[in-house]
Amino acid sequence: MMTFLDKSNNQFTRKYFPLKLEIKFIYFFPLPWTIVHQIDDDSPLFGKTENDLKELEAEMLVMIKGFDDSFSQTVITRNSYKYDEIEWDSKFIRAFTTDESGETIVDLEKLSETEKIN
Repeated sequence: MMTFLDKSNNQFTRKYFPLKLEIKFIYFFPLPWTIVHQIDDDSPLFGKTENDLKELEAEMLVMIKGFDDSFSQTVITRNSYKYDEIEWDSKFIRAFTTDESGETIVDLEKLSETEKIN
């Protein structure tokens, strides 16, 4: 979800906008996965610049709910990312490789690493 601060009419009102996800539900989570929201004509982010998000005091709210088979419990995590925490023109690097025997290796150190894109 994306939230913007509306400063019109000398009043401050926080407005909330759902973000449509590329994949809404995952049944099995075998590898690290990036949540993707495509910025198109229907996106509340469409046409917004870094400065626009600063002016709107934008904040992205993320809640992920999953099921842990080991303990047979629902797990929920919530995070918030403000406009100044967004990396522009960047993407996450691949955090897993395959070894010579075909085994998938996840490098937990790389889960948050990004690289600039053109």
